[in-house]
Amino acid sequence: MNVTPVMHLSREIAKIVFDKNVSSPAPAVPIAFIKKDSIVGQYVIENEDKVLTITIKNKELYLTVPKMYGALYKFKLIPFSHDATKTAFLTEMIYERLIFTYSLSGEIERVQYVDCYEKTYMLYKQ
Repeated sequence: MNVTPVMHLSREIAKIVFDKNVSSPAPAVPIAFIKKDSIVGQYVIENEDKVLTITIKNKELYLTVPKMYGALYKFKLIPFSHDATKTAFLTEMIYERLIFTYSLSGEIERVQYVDCYEKTYMLYKQ
């Protein structure tokens, strides 16, 4: 299910109407990411009961995340940065990010989720 982020869009429109400084993030240029299977799974937000799920469909990664009132949002994940220590993804349609940090052995060490309000959450794989 893909749900339109009405609250976020309403706030952004209100900023424009009331002459607040609004800037759009630069569009991300997708890069190749071949280790898709390594990040598929369920991730729990630290100190909360919310679970984010990463899936693959038609060779594309998707993030499903609960939002207001438990409504599930499903966004395509776009890889835009990758090296030996970190991979970063943007969500399609709304500016949210997932950042995977790797240990020296290449294992996932830490996962950060940054929502559209710039709030950062630490995630742990189930």
